[in-house]
Amino acid sequence: MRADSPALIHAAIKEDIILFDTAHGYQGGKNEEMLGEVLKEYPRDSFVLATKVPSEWKDNSRCDNESIP
Repeated sequence: MRADSPALIHAAIKEDIILFDTAHGYQGGKNEEMLGEVLKEYPRDSFVLATKVPSEWKDNSRCDNESIP
């Protein structure tokens, strides 16, 4: 899914597709931004949004449960 394809998300919802999977790494975060813009038009309980975070960042630091507020 491309970050410049919000019409695809609208079409998916119209066809009762409710699971959307993304990650910050997809198009440098633009995919998550696009999904947020499109999905805010729908009730929150009408879709499932899945995302992922890396276990290591570019600066070689780690993401663990202790660093999450």
